[in-house]
Amino acid sequence: MAIRKSRRASVSEKLFSPAPPDMPSFFTGRRRFLFAVLLLLSFAQVAFGVAAADAVSKLFAGLSRAAVLDRFAVATLVGAVLAIGSAEFGRRWTTEALGLDYAHTVRMVLFERLLRRPYRGGRSRSRGNVLLPFVGDLTALRQWWADGVARGTSSTVIAIGLCLYLGWHEPVLALALGGLVLGALCLIAFLAIPYGRATSSQRRERGAMTGLISDRVASAHSVFALGGLQRELRQIDRRIARMNKAALIRARWSGAMRAIAASAHLAGTLVTLLVATVLAGNGAMEIHRVVGSMTLVGLLGGCIGDLVRSCELAIPAHISRQRLETRLNEVKPMLMQRVDSKRRAKTAKAPILSVQGLKTDTGALPFSTIAKAGDIILVDGEAGCGKSTLLAAIAGFQPPFAGLILAIGFAATRLPQKLRREAVGFAGKAAPLLQATLAANLQYRLRPPMDLQDLTDLMKATGLSHYVTADGGIVPLRLNDGGQQLPEAQIQAIQIVRAMAGNPRLLILDDLFDGFDDSALQQVASLLRDHPGVVILVSRRPEIRAIANRVWTLTPSGIEEGPAPALRPASVLPLPSILKA
Repeated sequence: MAIRKSRRASVSEKLFSPAPPDMPSFFTGRRRFLFAVLLLLSFAQVAFGVAAADAVSKLFAGLSRAAVLDRFAVATLVGAVLAIGSAEFGRRWTTEALGLDYAHTVRMVLFERLLRRPYRGGRSRSRGNVLLPFVGDLTALRQWWADGVARGTSSTVIAIGLCLYLGWHEPVLALALGGLVLGALCLIAFLAIPYGRATSSQRRERGAMTGLISDRVASAHSVFALGGLQRELRQIDRRIARMNKAALIRARWSGAMRAIAASAHLAGTLVTLLVATVLAGNGAMEIHRVVGSMTLVGLLGGCIGDLVRSCELAIPAHISRQRLETRLNEVKPMLMQRVDSKRRAKTAKAPILSVQGLKTDTGALPFSTIAKAGDIILVDGEAGCGKSTLLAAIAGFQPPFAGLILAIGFAATRLPQKLRREAVGFAGKAAPLLQATLAANLQYRLRPPMDLQDLTDLMKATGLSHYVTADGGIVPLRLNDGGQQLPEAQIQAIQIVRAMAGNPRLLILDDLFDGFDDSALQQVASLLRDHPGVVILVSRRPEIRAIANRVWTLTPSGIEEGPAPALRPASVLPLPSILKA
């Protein structure tokens, strides 16, 4: 598969062209080979079925004449039984492999798109709603390609092959069984219309119930503290009843289609016997041929069952595909553009940060500037004016409203992942701690070989010394739910250390200083003052604001650069060894 060929290239770069399609193509790479194998197994199953029918016919002919048992026919029938079983085993494995492989591709693309989603804009969804496509929708899509398209195509090949064989030997019987198959398919298509409506209704009810449960569980303490427990239980109970009612209506139409599949074998047997009665009476068909044909009718009934299953899976898959396309399209194309490799050589000479014609709103004036090493820029403005959105745009996970932001010579939204990891450090509420160990969080931007001494020096300077072991390692602490078990000051310190690790050329800190006491804040201010690159920050704390040498103020008319605040004297604690060097 394309995903496994190179781990360095992003999934989207491997699977998407510059104008990415809504969904990845199915017939590509390994899946084309598997589908060819499936068709070969289908042709083989036709051949094995014909061999079995011929053997049954010969055995029955021998019995009717009280002759000696045809051992070759017995051996052929035993071999056909084993071969048909093996072919069916292969078909099942191949169809499942096709579905899983495609689901893997879609899951990876969807996951990468969600990781690339902008900070602002797009539809806001609950965590449960975000995770739902990875389970329900992808399962429906996998089943459609595995048991729907793949198995349905294979069954169609087998059914046509059996009818052609019957048509060669017994044209009248072949026409009768072909009419039976076509009639069954027409009836299935007729039932598929109300089945589709019922499926849509059931999925709507299930989605509404899941969203409500996710929201109420996330706000469990509000529900209980305000006396709403019984009310919410009754509301969920009503939602479940509505979902179950819709599910039963869907089961009614699904059961009708499955009834056709269940009766297909006996219906085919009946048609065969009726036709044989007429033909045998006229001497046009021998009895042993009737028995052999009934063997093929059994295989034909299985094909009809697979086609019913294919139709039953098609409608949920269509709904799931639309939902997945919606999720994929929620990520703005700007965050999906490829990097221009010709610009890589220019990064060493490019300014750390270059802002060109940046606008924050329709009527705002364009803002242009360059930031160089040693600049500490304070982003200021009234609450809600867009400071966090501006910092997210500088970090590259929010497209600017208008204009261009260049970081290390690249458009910030198209910065290569390796260069982003090495050159940009971001800390803020938009980048919470990961559900992993403390060490994994702190070292997230680093790659081996790592200098743990520098990292532990930063930890000691930000008030995290109690998480440093005696031998200079990091305490094995597991962080869950963004580190909610820790005090606010420690969460902010971990985020700052994670952003500063490795001395990135562009350091962005979004209002992460409220939890620090005065002594710890002086240490952090010292770290930022001596940072070798560009620092862009938002803070209400005077100790942090005072270290800035530039100020960008967000106003309704745009971004304005004004004089830096007067540096206030402060008794600064000794710097850690990493900064003394």
